[in-house]
Amino acid sequence: MLADDRVSHPMTFTVGLKFSGRFDGEAFKSAIEVAVRRHPFLNAHLSGDHERKLRWTPAPGVKTNIDVAEFDAPLQFPGSEWIDLRNQTGLRIWVRTGPEATEMRLQFHHSCCDGIGSYRFIEDLLCAYDQTVYPEGGRSKFRPLDTSRLQRRTSFGLSWTRFVLRIPQEIWGIAIGTITFFFGRPVEVCTPSRPTVSEDDKLRLLDYPAHTFDQETFKRLRAVAREAGVTLNDLLLGDMFLAIQTWNSRHDPRTRRRSIRISVPMDLRTAEDELMPAANVVAMVFLDRRPSIFPSARWLLRTINLEMRFIKAGRIGIAFVRACGLVGLIPGGWKWLTRANRCYTTAVLSNHGRPLFDSKLARQGDKIIAGDLTLEAIESAPPVRPYTAAAFACLSYAGRFVLVMNYDRYRFTPAAARDFLDTIVGQIRETVGRSTDEAPEIEAVAF
Repeated sequence: MLADDRVSHPMTFTVGLKFSGRFDGEAFKSAIEVAVRRHPFLNAHLSGDHERKLRWTPAPGVKTNIDVAEFDAPLQFPGSEWIDLRNQTGLRIWVRTGPEATEMRLQFHHSCCDGIGSYRFIEDLLCAYDQTVYPEGGRSKFRPLDTSRLQRRTSFGLSWTRFVLRIPQEIWGIAIGTITFFFGRPVEVCTPSRPTVSEDDKLRLLDYPAHTFDQETFKRLRAVAREAGVTLNDLLLGDMFLAIQTWNSRHDPRTRRRSIRISVPMDLRTAEDELMPAANVVAMVFLDRRPSIFPSARWLLRTINLEMRFIKAGRIGIAFVRACGLVGLIPGGWKWLTRANRCYTTAVLSNHGRPLFDSKLARQGDKIIAGDLTLEAIESAPPVRPYTAAAFACLSYAGRFVLVMNYDRYRFTPAAARDFLDTIVGQIRETVGRSTDEAPEIEAVAF
């Protein structure tokens, strides 16, 4: 993540929290101090002169960047969207408050943690806030954490024996993956018009386009996936392939036969890592599909399901991490791998599942409460890199399912980004609109 970090396209992601109720500013500041102490990577700098000798160094004297103001105050980065981990910690927080509503935006550097790690921190933040506001209530409880797990985060739960037994599998995964990755030449998402980005625009947090599906639509979507014998994530990937093909064919017909690649983050944690503080323990896997070789959406969905089952069963994401490690052994290898001269993936889909569902935070019905706040909604947006103009995150909370899009501000206008998201939502609604009996037989002209 650090090698792929650049000022124009920083490897950071955000999580948005929307609350109803009264906000206590002093309690919140105290809660941040408690939560940060429980997650060392969010209170540390990177030190070292060589890319292969970097190390995390505690930064106890550096305060987390916090911006608390009324709702009408603009959301702006402190100098730059990019976070310099040599001089700053990898966490920034914005809070906008009103009499009966509060919204928070948290920016995390991906070198410090992944999506699951960010929710570990948010869980502690809300727990500390609740205990500060109501010290005698005992409503929320901290999850036990073991910082020693951070030193073993790259073992992925493998014993020495299992590591040795996996060597042939990882050699195969690295070889096949490398060939596919570099020779696939995926198409970019077409952008109708390029925006003009001013210096003020660069300092402003993006208003990420999002769509929330109601409970009934979410139930029907899961029913379609269940009847088709696939996961919800498989179904979303299929719809995303179809929607990207529709979008690109509309804006540049010359791309209609080009291969589409979707990158999918894979969590590599094991059950033992439930005690691990916020960290990055994620790999990327890549699904390539060429429109001309799939006669129908049914076959597209089946191949996605088979490939994803194989990836999960064999933990193929570990091979991606090993391959990146091998590249790092070559002088200048990471710089060469992350060079910004071509498209490596068309889009990203990150499924966050049900954030905080297994936490010991206080609840009222199906919603989390902290102090006098009720958490009404959660949104998140993954980072984008050059030539990967769109990245999506999906998650469910309080019975609703939300799809959020981050986009390259140098390639998409806000209106075009919303139009692209609407194209994907339209494809999902088309899938939901069919009965579960018909869903597995869906035919499509694009694939």
